[in-house]
Amino acid sequence: MSYYDEQIAQTLKVKSITMPDEYINTSKIKADLVQAEDNNFIYGTSKSAYPFPLIAKILKKLDQSYTPQLLAQQYDFPIEPLMLWQQNILRLKQLRTRKNRLRFIIDADKSERILPHIETAEEKYVLEYFFKQLNELRRDDANILDAIHIFETKANISPAGLIFNSADLRLANRFLRGIYSLFPASHWNIALSPEISQIKLMEKLQFKLIPYSTNNSLSNSFKLELLSQNNAKALALFRYCMLILLILCTPLPSS
Repeated sequence: MSYYDEQIAQTLKVKSITMPDEYINTSKIKADLVQAEDNNFIYGTSKSAYPFPLIAKILKKLDQSYTPQLLAQQYDFPIEPLMLWQQNILRLKQLRTRKNRLRFIIDADKSERILPHIETAEEKYVLEYFFKQLNELRRDDANILDAIHIFETKANISPAGLIFNSADLRLANRFLRGIYSLFPASHWNIALSPEISQIKLMEKLQFKLIPYSTNNSLSNSFKLELLSQNNAKALALFRYCMLILLILCTPLPSS
């Protein structure tokens, strides 16, 4: 049983529901949502009444091309958000860089999946922290929308973090303003190219990022990322969480 399945099972046990998740009855949850909808909640937070393991499982299946109609029936879930999330996923899969490379699809030759796998206990801990922090925010939070727009326009398939040119300090501060508090401060890291002064850069950044490291592959730029405290490697969870926000919070364009 996967981590997400275990968390869903625990949630159901608390609610004294013994049926498999294919037959989850969310009528009580729907009643709870009537009041919550006024808060423009983010699905997966406690305010939404839908646990994040369930939302993660649904998004994984949408990423694998399951239809909203099937998932709505399987999980007794409202179809409207499922259709929005499906369209957002399809849009992200079509985005390309200026060099005409796919921006988010992980392996175009084998799969059209965009969401990385979350496997380690550390990633699961940070993911739970992420959703708890989101509980305090609205889906239309201006800083979050600004941050995910910056991520969408700058991210590419290779790095786990997000790279900014040395002249993009204002943009980097805008990005961090939207998402810095969503992750533990102890996991934030900034990697610098050798030609950038660490002291001058940190004076202008409005957020604390430690430890600092030098990356010779960067050219007059710096990279914001989350580092594992176990092996000092970049966490793919950063990319996963940013894509989750893009899927859950991006509204459909007005017609």
